[in-house]
Amino acid sequence: MCCPCQPGDKAAADYVALVNLTAQTLRGAVPGASVSVDVPWSPFDVDGRNYDWAGLAAAADTLFIMAYDTASQVGC
Repeated sequence: MCCPCQPGDKAAADYVALVNLTAQTLRGAVPGASVSVDVPWSPFDVDGRNYDWAGLAAAADTLFIMAYDTASQVGC
């Protein structure tokens, strides 16, 4: 998901709700299922992605830090 979002935007809460619903649904349908969310290399306004990192971490089983390249997104 690459969508600019200011701190406290409803989109951030909606993203957490989507990940939470996805995780609950998958776990109910597939025992042992796991949900991961990729996050930018920095939590501080990378490409306007000011999401609720703690909420996403609580909703998902794994946060995958995209540290393979610290360059920001282009054309997002």
